[in-house]
Amino acid sequence: MQNAKHYIKLLAVMSALLLMGLATATVLSADRNTVSKASELQGYPAGVDIFYKGAMVCINGAGFAVPAADTAGYSAAIGVVEKQVDNSGGSAGDLTVQVRSNRRFLFVATGTLVQGNVGETMYVVDDQTFNAGQQANSIVAGVLTEFVSTTAGYVSIEMPAGSAGDGVTTTELALQGRNEGTAFEAGDICVVDHYDETEDRMVLVLADADTIGLAAVHLWLTREALANNTNGTFYKTFRETGQNTATTTEGDAVWLSATPGDWTITTPQNADPNGVAVSVGRVAVVSASIGEVEINLMVGGLEQIGTNEIQNSGVTQGKLEEGSMVFVDTQLTNAQVLAMRATPFPVVAAPGANKTIVVHKFMIVVDDTAGAYTESTDNLVLEYADGVDISAAIEAGDLVGGAVQIIVQGVLDTVLDPDVNAAVELFNTGDGEWGGGNASSKLSIRVWYSVASTVAFT
Repeated sequence: MQNAKHYIKLLAVMSALLLMGLATATVLSADRNTVSKASELQGYPAGVDIFYKGAMVCINGAGFAVPAADTAGYSAAIGVVEKQVDNSGGSAGDLTVQVRSNRRFLFVATGTLVQGNVGETMYVVDDQTFNAGQQANSIVAGVLTEFVSTTAGYVSIEMPAGSAGDGVTTTELALQGRNEGTAFEAGDICVVDHYDETEDRMVLVLADADTIGLAAVHLWLTREALANNTNGTFYKTFRETGQNTATTTEGDAVWLSATPGDWTITTPQNADPNGVAVSVGRVAVVSASIGEVEINLMVGGLEQIGTNEIQNSGVTQGKLEEGSMVFVDTQLTNAQVLAMRATPFPVVAAPGANKTIVVHKFMIVVDDTAGAYTESTDNLVLEYADGVDISAAIEAGDLVGGAVQIIVQGVLDTVLDPDVNAAVELFNTGDGEWGGGNASSKLSIRVWYSVASTVAFT
């Protein structure tokens, strides 16, 4: 008889597998017997504790099931213990506790429960007790669906939700990741760096406000220490305790720090207008020694993109210019034209450290119809500020004479001797200044140029 039962079970399994095989890569044209599992009962790796039947259950910072308590770092209640499990003498994860959720459970209430609390969020006191008011760590028990008495009620516990603390309820997100570098401490803010195919996990590194971690949606954090070459769980929320928040006000933002993995009370905007400002949490408790900060990487975000050159997100005129040809227009007054030998006129500003200006071509327009300029072998040249010529001689005789004259000239000398971080000037190379002209006479110049790094030349 026993063998017959096993045979019947085997036939049932084979039939189910056959049906699954027939449906491969084929759109259904008839009913299908789809295998499913109930979601109300779920097994979780047990923490080091005793789980009594009927107790509320949370997930701790390490990702293990624990009897519900108002403890920092715990998730909201995820359900109720189905059958007693004693893992108090083992290690975390040795045993599995079965947890039932998506039901209404009758629990004891502290304080004074009233009918008006129905539909409101209840908060964990311990593994069999809830309260209508927020507790120290605001661990959510569920929603009150039925008032029984001032000391009891039915609480609906869904599967599973997480508490961000301070009464803010969000979905609990967790990432199974890996550390392959500097050891992480509890509360370190991290960012995904790459994927480890062997471990089948994302590898995270410490985030900072200078170069790594410019958008909070990509950030994760640890809830416990994680050594190098170790797998672990990363989260979006964490309560930092024992902090010095004396200079803040409750609700103030805290920011991703330039120190890898850390946060700071002072936004980089205040100390450095070029800094990246990423909000990562809020001050929860103000104190010089027992302050608390609620890190929540789901409600923070990028609030300023810096212009610091070392930041990938930095946007500067120099970056826009580098590698692209741009132009600049400059106009000299009559007095400036008549003083170009004594005072060369700057037309392109110095580009910054380790960069040089590469001039491609230029155009000069002289309008001296109201008063003609005069010159005697007083040609012009484009040069770096230290006197190194960029262009060939610009024939001055073609520019003067009491009319509108235009010269367009490329830079003939293609052998570049780069002058690092030097401005480009228009200079009179003759033995004297130009003469003539009047207040209405002027010279305009347009220079097409690009900015190049000089690192490759040194």
